[in-house]
Amino acid sequence: DDKPASVVKSQLMKLDMGHIEFVLDSLNNNTTEVRNMKQYILAALYNAPLTINNYYRSLVHHDMATGKI
Repeated sequence: DDKPASVVKSQLMKLDMGHIEFVLDSLNNNTTEVRNMKQYILAALYNAPLTINNYYRSLVHHDMATGKI
């Protein structure tokens, strides 16, 4: 989707080191082919503040369900 530059800038300004680590971990665990890495990384960074909490919450629930914690 095309978004206004001000919206994208605002979203990217919310990033902190935790978000960047989250995106880098996600890239490390990615098994699918990425055809446009620049677009992929930009989208991942843009969405990181919106998805990071749900991602880690699901990991904790998975670990609890499997008895890891």
